[in-house]
Amino acid sequence: RCAWLQHTRVTWPGEDSAPVEVCDWLAQLYVAVADEQQRKQLGQYFTPPLVARFMASLVELPSTDVWAIEPAAGLGILIAALAELIVRQPKPGKWHVTAYEVDEILRPALNLALGYTRQWLNRWGIRLEFEVRPNDFILENAKILRPAPLLDSVSDRAGPDLFIANPPYFKIPKS
Repeated sequence: RCAWLQHTRVTWPGEDSAPVEVCDWLAQLYVAVADEQQRKQLGQYFTPPLVARFMASLVELPSTDVWAIEPAAGLGILIAALAELIVRQPKPGKWHVTAYEVDEILRPALNLALGYTRQWLNRWGIRLEFEVRPNDFILENAKILRPAPLLDSVSDRAGPDLFIANPPYFKIPKS
């Protein structure tokens, strides 16, 4: 499912690369080989590193365990930007990420990017657990995305600590 990446002859980033740089590198590779019509249909326009880091800088992280959700993960650059932020702040005990990505061609590379981010965080003693869900975030959570109370937990598990999202982009017709 990740043939586009396996058959691309490029020099991989060094193992000391920042997670945002790895995600951006993967995004550039994907854009070079992906079908443009399919990308437009899915609203895929990948967040640039500068924007991802800016968005992460706006987040105030809790000082305990963190559960973050990325509803339209793409290649995980927003999670990677949060990871770069976490190493400069008081460290959470454990960090859990739930990343949603509907594009089955992109998901293996997202897993690769999040795996790299996990390895990178391990250098600072930060434990990252992640799961990639193949579902549409809105459809999967429709039962709790109701008028009130918004985003209450429907299970015994407490709700997420933060959401970071740069939603899919679609051209809206004038009509």
